[in-house]
Amino acid sequence: MKLTLVKLLVAVNVIIFLFTMLDTTAVYNSQPFGSQDCCTREINTDFCESCRYETCCEYTSTDYNFALIPKGVFEKPWTIITSMFLYTDLLHLLLNIVGLIILGAYLEEVVGWKNFLYIYFIGGFIAIISHILFMQYIGGAGIHTPMVGGSGAIYAVTTALMIIHPYDTIFKLRERGFFMM
Repeated sequence: MKLTLVKLLVAVNVIIFLFTMLDTTAVYNSQPFGSQDCCTREINTDFCESCRYETCCEYTSTDYNFALIPKGVFEKPWTIITSMFLYTDLLHLLLNIVGLIILGAYLEEVVGWKNFLYIYFIGGFIAIISHILFMQYIGGAGIHTPMVGGSGAIYAVTTALMIIHPYDTIFKLRERGFFMM
C-alpha cells in the first residue's frame, strides 16, 4: 500500500483528534483574551455577572491554545494552522475524513502532492480569513467563537476537482489502495 499525502493527513487528523479527546484540563475564560482565569465547567449567569466581562466564553486547554479565536489571532498566530487539525466531535472528524479520502486522493493523483498541499492549505486559510472577517463584522460574542476543523480545506479540494474534472468519476477507492479486497 503506497503512502500518499492524503493518507498522511488522515492519520494526522485522527491522531490529533484522539489526543484532544483525552484533554481533561482546566477550562479558561476568554475575557480578556490571554488571561487564564479558570472558570467552572457549569458556568451560570451569576458567575458571568461577577466576572464583569462582556461574555463568559470557556475553552478547554486545547481549544484555548490551538483553536482559532478571532479576537486572539494576533496573540496566538500558530492557531491559523493548528485549528485546521482540531475537530468538535467524531462526526465532524468523520465527515472531513470521508471527503479527504474520496476527493483528496483523486485530486492528489491529478495535480500531484505539492499542488494538492497548496490547494488544501490555501483553502483552509481562506476559510480562516472569512471566519475572522465575518466574526469581526457581526461583533459581540462572535469574536470569541473558536473555529476548528479542516472543512474549508475540504471545500477547496472539492472546488478544485469540480474545476479541473467536472464530469469525472471519482469513486475509485480500490484502485487508489484504500480498500484491500
